[in-house]
Amino acid sequence: MTDTTFVKRLLAEQRSRTLGSILGYVDRQPWRNKLTEPEFRLLKEKIMQLVGGYHDTCLDILKASGLENDTAVLNELALTAMRDLNHRMAKLQRSLDATEE
Repeated sequence: MTDTTFVKRLLAEQRSRTLGSILGYVDRQPWRNKLTEPEFRLLKEKIMQLVGGYHDTCLDILKASGLENDTAVLNELALTAMRDLNHRMAKLQRSLDATEE
């Protein structure tokens, strides 16, 4: 597996986890039942669109960086990206957990 393949798979996994966390949170909210199915579908589509846009931007940065041929730099970039994504996901999860208490 190339380093860029690893980063792309990592980003895809993070996208899936982010969507799962956000959509799961929304679905557990008491106001969820106040939305009609078409309203909820629109909300879900908007969330997916926004997270997808962020994911596409990450992929564009990877592509535009030209780092595909520099393994050492790409590895450091991947480690930095993983740390940042994990930090942000943990912060998001703590924030979602705090609002449910």
